[in-house]
Amino acid sequence: MLVERLTLTSLLLTSAAAGLSFYRAERTRLESRFRRHGLAPYRASLPGGEVHYWAGGNPTGEPLLLVHGFGGDALTGWAGQASLATDRFLIAPDLLWFGQSHGTEDDFSAMRQADVVAALLDHLAIQSADVVGISYGGFVLLELTRHHTERVRRAVFVDSPGHVFTLDDYHDALDRLGLDSVAELVVPEDPAGVQRLMAIGYHRPPPIPMFVARDVYANMFVKWKAQKVRLLDHLLMLAREVEPEDYTVPMRTLVLWGDGDQLFPPTLAHRLATAIGDHARVELMPGTNHAPNLERPLLFNRLLTTFLDGPG
Repeated sequence: MLVERLTLTSLLLTSAAAGLSFYRAERTRLESRFRRHGLAPYRASLPGGEVHYWAGGNPTGEPLLLVHGFGGDALTGWAGQASLATDRFLIAPDLLWFGQSHGTEDDFSAMRQADVVAALLDHLAIQSADVVGISYGGFVLLELTRHHTERVRRAVFVDSPGHVFTLDDYHDALDRLGLDSVAELVVPEDPAGVQRLMAIGYHRPPPIPMFVARDVYANMFVKWKAQKVRLLDHLLMLAREVEPEDYTVPMRTLVLWGDGDQLFPPTLAHRLATAIGDHARVELMPGTNHAPNLERPLLFNRLLTTFLDGPG
Protein backbone atom coordinates (compact mmCIF):
# COMPACT_ATOMS: atom_id res chain seq x y z
CA MET A 1 0.00 0.00 0.00
CA LEU A 2 2.93 2.37 0.58
CA VAL A 3 3.87 2.11 -3.10
CA GLU A 4 0.25 2.74 -4.06
CA ARG A 5 0.07 5.82 -1.84
CA LEU A 6 3.34 7.20 -3.21
CA THR A 7 2.06 6.62 -6.76
CA LEU A 8 -1.21 8.38 -5.98
CA THR A 9 0.63 11.30 -4.38
CA SER A 10 2.85 11.58 -7.46
CA LEU A 11 -0.18 11.54 -9.74
CA LEU A 12 -1.89 14.20 -7.65
CA LEU A 13 1.11 16.51 -7.83
CA THR A 14 1.69 15.88 -11.53
CA SER A 15 -1.95 16.42 -12.41
CA ALA A 16 -2.17 19.62 -10.39
CA ALA A 17 1.03 21.02 -11.89
CA ALA A 18 0.05 20.22 -15.47
CA GLY A 19 -3.64 21.03 -15.16
CA LEU A 20 -4.50 17.48 -16.21
CA SER A 21 -7.33 15.20 -15.16
CA PHE A 22 -6.29 13.01 -12.23
CA TYR A 23 -9.11 10.60 -13.09
CA ARG A 24 -7.87 10.06 -16.65
CA ALA A 25 -4.24 9.77 -15.53
CA GLU A 26 -5.22 7.17 -12.94
CA ARG A 27 -7.27 5.17 -15.45
CA THR A 28 -4.33 5.15 -17.84
CA ARG A 29 -2.14 3.77 -15.06
CA LEU A 30 -4.67 1.07 -14.18
CA GLU A 31 -5.17 0.11 -17.82
CA SER A 32 -1.41 -0.35 -18.13
CA ARG A 33 -1.47 -2.64 -15.11
CA PHE A 34 -4.28 -4.74 -16.58
CA ARG A 35 -2.54 -5.05 -19.94
CA ARG A 36 0.76 -5.91 -18.27
CA HIS A 37 -0.94 -8.96 -16.74
CA GLY A 38 -2.40 -10.10 -20.05
CA LEU A 39 -5.86 -8.52 -19.78
CA ALA A 40 -7.49 -6.68 -22.69
CA PRO A 41 -10.73 -4.68 -23.06
CA TYR A 42 -13.66 -5.99 -25.10
CA ARG A 43 -17.29 -5.16 -25.86
CA ALA A 44 -20.22 -7.53 -26.28
CA SER A 45 -23.83 -6.93 -27.35
CA LEU A 46 -25.78 -9.23 -25.06
CA PRO A 47 -29.47 -9.77 -24.30
CA GLY A 48 -30.27 -6.95 -21.90
CA GLY A 49 -27.31 -4.68 -22.49
CA GLU A 50 -24.08 -3.53 -24.11
CA VAL A 51 -21.27 -4.81 -21.92
CA HIS A 52 -17.68 -3.64 -21.67
CA TYR A 53 -15.33 -6.09 -19.96
CA TRP A 54 -11.71 -6.99 -19.39
CA ALA A 55 -10.56 -10.55 -19.93
CA GLY A 56 -7.33 -12.49 -20.25
CA GLY A 57 -4.55 -14.12 -18.32
CA ASN A 58 -3.71 -17.80 -18.19
CA PRO A 59 -5.82 -19.46 -20.91
CA THR A 60 -5.52 -22.87 -19.21
CA GLY A 61 -6.28 -21.57 -15.71
CA GLU A 62 -9.62 -21.81 -13.94
CA PRO A 63 -11.94 -18.94 -14.96
CA LEU A 64 -12.33 -16.30 -12.25
CA LEU A 65 -15.15 -13.77 -12.62
CA LEU A 66 -14.83 -10.51 -10.65
CA VAL A 67 -18.04 -8.51 -10.07
CA HIS A 68 -17.52 -4.94 -8.83
CA GLY A 69 -19.70 -2.81 -6.57
CA PHE A 70 -21.00 0.76 -6.56
CA GLY A 71 -18.47 3.56 -6.64
CA GLY A 72 -16.42 2.09 -9.47
CA ASP A 73 -16.23 -0.28 -12.41
CA ALA A 74 -14.16 -3.30 -13.39
CA LEU A 75 -10.95 -1.31 -13.83
CA THR A 76 -11.07 0.79 -10.66
CA GLY A 77 -12.69 -1.94 -8.57
CA TRP A 78 -10.26 -4.78 -9.27
CA ALA A 79 -6.93 -3.05 -9.92
CA GLY A 80 -5.29 -4.93 -7.06
CA GLN A 81 -6.37 -8.31 -8.43
CA ALA A 82 -4.88 -8.07 -11.95
CA SER A 83 -1.93 -10.23 -10.85
CA LEU A 84 -4.31 -13.17 -10.33
CA ALA A 85 -4.28 -13.51 -14.13
CA THR A 86 -0.90 -15.23 -13.82
CA ASP A 87 -2.62 -18.45 -12.76
CA ARG A 88 -6.23 -17.89 -13.79
CA PHE A 89 -8.31 -16.64 -16.69
CA LEU A 90 -9.87 -13.41 -15.40
CA ILE A 91 -13.15 -11.87 -16.52
CA ALA A 92 -14.05 -8.46 -15.08
CA PRO A 93 -17.17 -6.83 -16.59
CA ASP A 94 -18.57 -3.37 -16.07
CA LEU A 95 -22.07 -4.07 -14.77
CA LEU A 96 -24.99 -2.38 -16.52
CA TRP A 97 -25.02 1.39 -15.89
CA PHE A 98 -21.40 1.40 -14.68
CA GLY A 99 -18.23 2.26 -16.56
CA GLN A 100 -18.81 1.69 -20.27
CA SER A 101 -21.76 -0.71 -20.00
CA HIS A 102 -25.43 0.17 -20.23
CA GLY A 103 -28.75 -1.63 -20.28
CA THR A 104 -31.13 -1.88 -23.22
CA GLU A 105 -34.21 -2.76 -21.15
CA ASP A 106 -36.10 -1.05 -18.34
CA ASP A 107 -35.07 -3.61 -15.72
CA PHE A 108 -32.89 -2.45 -12.85
CA SER A 109 -32.91 -5.60 -10.74
CA ALA A 110 -29.85 -7.48 -9.54
CA MET A 111 -31.36 -10.49 -11.32
CA ARG A 112 -31.07 -8.65 -14.66
CA GLN A 113 -27.41 -8.00 -13.90
CA ALA A 114 -26.94 -11.71 -13.13
CA ASP A 115 -28.65 -12.70 -16.39
CA VAL A 116 -26.29 -10.44 -18.34
CA VAL A 117 -23.24 -11.83 -16.52
CA ALA A 118 -24.41 -15.37 -17.37
CA ALA A 119 -24.84 -14.27 -21.00
CA LEU A 120 -21.27 -12.97 -20.95
CA LEU A 121 -20.05 -16.40 -19.82
CA ASP A 122 -22.01 -17.88 -22.75
CA HIS A 123 -20.38 -15.35 -25.05
CA LEU A 124 -16.96 -16.49 -23.82
CA ALA A 125 -17.93 -20.19 -24.01
CA ILE A 126 -17.25 -20.61 -20.28
CA GLN A 127 -19.49 -23.18 -18.62
CA SER A 128 -18.68 -22.27 -15.01
CA ALA A 129 -16.37 -19.97 -13.08
CA ASP A 130 -15.32 -19.09 -9.58
CA VAL A 131 -17.13 -15.82 -8.86
CA VAL A 132 -16.17 -12.98 -6.51
CA GLY A 133 -18.73 -10.25 -5.82
CA ILE A 134 -18.00 -7.22 -3.67
CA SER A 135 -20.78 -5.08 -2.11
CA TYR A 136 -23.41 -4.61 -4.86
CA GLY A 137 -21.55 -7.24 -6.88
CA GLY A 138 -22.28 -9.70 -4.06
CA PHE A 139 -26.02 -9.15 -4.55
CA VAL A 140 -25.50 -9.93 -8.24
CA LEU A 141 -23.55 -13.06 -7.27
CA LEU A 142 -26.43 -14.11 -5.01
CA GLU A 143 -28.79 -13.97 -7.98
CA LEU A 144 -26.29 -15.96 -10.03
CA THR A 145 -26.26 -18.71 -7.41
CA ARG A 146 -30.07 -18.64 -7.39
CA HIS A 147 -30.92 -18.53 -11.10
CA HIS A 148 -27.72 -19.75 -12.79
CA THR A 149 -26.45 -22.18 -10.17
CA GLU A 150 -24.48 -24.31 -12.60
CA ARG A 151 -22.39 -21.32 -13.68
CA VAL A 152 -20.88 -20.72 -10.21
CA ARG A 153 -18.14 -23.16 -9.21
CA ARG A 154 -17.27 -21.42 -5.94
CA ALA A 155 -18.66 -18.20 -4.49
CA VAL A 156 -16.87 -15.40 -2.65
CA PHE A 157 -18.96 -12.66 -1.03
CA VAL A 158 -16.89 -9.59 -0.13
CA ASP A 159 -18.52 -7.10 2.27
CA SER A 160 -21.91 -8.00 0.83
CA PRO A 161 -24.64 -9.33 3.15
CA GLY A 162 -27.01 -10.41 0.40
CA HIS A 163 -30.28 -11.99 1.46
CA VAL A 164 -29.73 -11.62 5.22
CA PHE A 165 -29.74 -7.81 4.99
CA THR A 166 -33.00 -6.44 6.42
CA LEU A 167 -34.71 -3.06 6.51
CA ASP A 168 -33.70 -2.79 10.17
CA ASP A 169 -30.06 -3.25 9.09
CA TYR A 170 -30.56 -0.57 6.46
CA HIS A 171 -31.91 1.98 8.92
CA ASP A 172 -29.18 1.10 11.43
CA ALA A 173 -26.59 1.84 8.73
CA LEU A 174 -28.19 5.21 7.94
CA ASP A 175 -28.17 6.19 11.62
CA ARG A 176 -24.57 5.01 12.04
CA LEU A 177 -23.35 6.98 9.01
CA GLY A 178 -25.60 10.02 9.49
CA LEU A 179 -27.34 9.61 6.12
CA ASP A 180 -30.92 9.96 4.90
CA SER A 181 -30.43 7.27 2.24
CA VAL A 182 -27.62 5.01 1.11
CA ALA A 183 -27.81 6.69 -2.31
CA GLU A 184 -26.23 9.75 -0.67
CA LEU A 185 -23.15 7.64 -0.05
CA VAL A 186 -22.73 5.45 -3.14
CA VAL A 187 -24.24 7.84 -5.70
CA PRO A 188 -22.69 11.13 -4.53
CA GLU A 189 -24.58 14.33 -5.23
CA ASP A 190 -21.46 16.53 -5.33
CA PRO A 191 -17.65 16.36 -5.00
CA ALA A 192 -17.88 16.44 -1.20
CA GLY A 193 -19.82 13.20 -1.47
CA VAL A 194 -16.83 11.62 -3.20
CA GLN A 195 -14.64 12.52 -0.23
CA ARG A 196 -17.22 11.07 2.16
CA LEU A 197 -17.41 7.84 0.14
CA MET A 198 -13.64 7.41 0.33
CA ALA A 199 -13.56 8.19 4.05
CA ILE A 200 -16.13 5.50 4.80
CA GLY A 201 -14.84 2.97 2.29
CA TYR A 202 -11.22 2.98 3.49
CA HIS A 203 -9.64 2.35 6.87
CA ARG A 204 -6.85 4.72 5.81
CA PRO A 205 -8.40 6.87 3.06
CA PRO A 206 -6.04 8.05 0.31
CA PRO A 207 -5.71 11.83 -0.02
CA ILE A 208 -8.58 13.33 -2.03
CA PRO A 209 -8.16 17.13 -2.39
CA MET A 210 -11.25 18.97 -3.55
CA PHE A 211 -9.90 19.53 -7.08
CA VAL A 212 -9.49 15.76 -7.41
CA ALA A 213 -12.94 15.12 -5.91
CA ARG A 214 -14.45 17.46 -8.51
CA ASP A 215 -12.61 15.65 -11.30
CA VAL A 216 -13.63 12.19 -10.07
CA TYR A 217 -17.23 13.28 -9.53
CA ALA A 218 -17.54 14.70 -13.05
CA ASN A 219 -16.05 11.59 -14.66
CA MET A 220 -17.48 8.79 -12.50
CA PHE A 221 -20.71 9.88 -10.84
CA VAL A 222 -22.62 12.15 -13.21
CA LYS A 223 -23.30 9.61 -15.96
CA TRP A 224 -26.10 7.07 -15.31
CA LYS A 225 -26.94 8.66 -11.93
CA ALA A 226 -30.70 8.12 -12.21
CA GLN A 227 -30.21 4.52 -13.30
CA LYS A 228 -27.95 3.78 -10.35
CA VAL A 229 -30.55 5.13 -7.93
CA ARG A 230 -33.06 2.73 -9.47
CA LEU A 231 -30.60 -0.14 -8.99
CA LEU A 232 -30.49 0.75 -5.30
CA ASP A 233 -34.28 0.93 -5.12
CA HIS A 234 -34.46 -2.68 -6.31
CA LEU A 235 -32.03 -3.78 -3.61
CA LEU A 236 -34.26 -2.18 -0.98
CA MET A 237 -37.20 -4.08 -2.43
CA LEU A 238 -35.25 -7.29 -1.78
CA ALA A 239 -34.63 -6.27 1.82
CA ARG A 240 -38.32 -5.51 2.19
CA GLU A 241 -39.75 -8.62 0.52
CA VAL A 242 -37.30 -11.53 0.49
CA GLU A 243 -36.88 -14.07 3.27
CA PRO A 244 -33.44 -15.64 3.77
CA GLU A 245 -34.88 -19.14 3.32
CA ASP A 246 -35.90 -18.16 -0.24
CA TYR A 247 -32.23 -18.39 -1.21
CA THR A 248 -29.71 -21.21 -1.14
CA VAL A 249 -26.01 -21.02 -1.94
CA PRO A 250 -25.07 -24.68 -2.51
CA MET A 251 -21.44 -24.29 -3.56
CA ARG A 252 -18.38 -23.84 -1.32
CA THR A 253 -18.42 -20.23 -0.17
CA LEU A 254 -15.98 -17.75 1.32
CA VAL A 255 -17.32 -14.70 3.14
CA LEU A 256 -14.45 -12.20 3.07
CA TRP A 257 -14.91 -8.97 5.02
CA GLY A 258 -13.18 -5.81 6.17
CA ASP A 259 -13.18 -5.89 9.96
CA GLY A 260 -13.83 -2.13 10.11
CA ASP A 261 -16.65 -1.96 7.56
CA GLN A 262 -19.01 0.82 8.66
CA LEU A 263 -21.64 0.23 5.98
CA PHE A 264 -22.01 -3.53 6.50
CA PRO A 265 -20.48 -4.43 9.90
CA PRO A 266 -18.79 -7.84 10.34
CA THR A 267 -21.77 -9.20 12.29
CA LEU A 268 -23.47 -9.44 8.89
CA ALA A 269 -20.61 -11.59 7.58
CA HIS A 270 -21.23 -14.18 10.27
CA ARG A 271 -24.98 -13.98 9.76
CA LEU A 272 -24.54 -14.61 6.03
CA ALA A 273 -22.22 -17.58 6.57
CA THR A 274 -24.65 -19.10 9.07
CA ALA A 275 -27.51 -18.74 6.59
CA ILE A 276 -25.47 -20.40 3.83
CA GLY A 277 -24.45 -23.35 6.00
CA ASP A 278 -21.43 -25.41 6.98
CA HIS A 279 -19.85 -25.10 3.52
CA ALA A 280 -19.32 -21.34 4.11
CA ARG A 281 -16.56 -19.80 6.19
CA VAL A 282 -15.70 -16.26 7.23
CA GLU A 283 -12.38 -14.45 6.91
CA LEU A 284 -12.09 -10.96 8.44
CA MET A 285 -9.36 -8.71 7.07
CA PRO A 286 -7.78 -6.48 9.74
CA GLY A 287 -7.18 -2.82 9.06
CA THR A 288 -9.71 -2.58 6.22
CA ASN A 289 -13.19 -1.15 5.78
CA HIS A 290 -15.55 -1.60 2.85
CA ALA A 291 -12.86 -2.02 0.16
CA PRO A 292 -10.47 -4.68 1.53
CA ASN A 293 -9.42 -5.76 -1.97
CA LEU A 294 -8.10 -2.25 -2.63
CA GLU A 295 -6.73 -1.48 0.83
CA ARG A 296 -4.77 -4.70 1.33
CA PRO A 297 -4.60 -6.40 -2.08
CA LEU A 298 -1.76 -8.78 -1.19
CA LEU A 299 -3.59 -10.17 1.83
CA PHE A 300 -6.88 -10.24 -0.06
CA ASN A 301 -5.34 -12.15 -2.96
CA ARG A 302 -3.66 -14.63 -0.62
CA LEU A 303 -6.89 -15.38 1.25
CA LEU A 304 -8.77 -15.66 -2.02
CA THR A 305 -6.32 -18.01 -3.73
CA THR A 306 -6.00 -20.16 -0.59
CA PHE A 307 -9.75 -20.69 -0.73
CA LEU A 308 -9.91 -21.24 -4.48
CA ASP A 309 -6.99 -23.67 -4.45
CA GLY A 310 -8.51 -25.64 -1.59
CA PRO A 311 -10.42 -28.91 -1.91
CA GLY A 312 -13.94 -29.26 -3.23
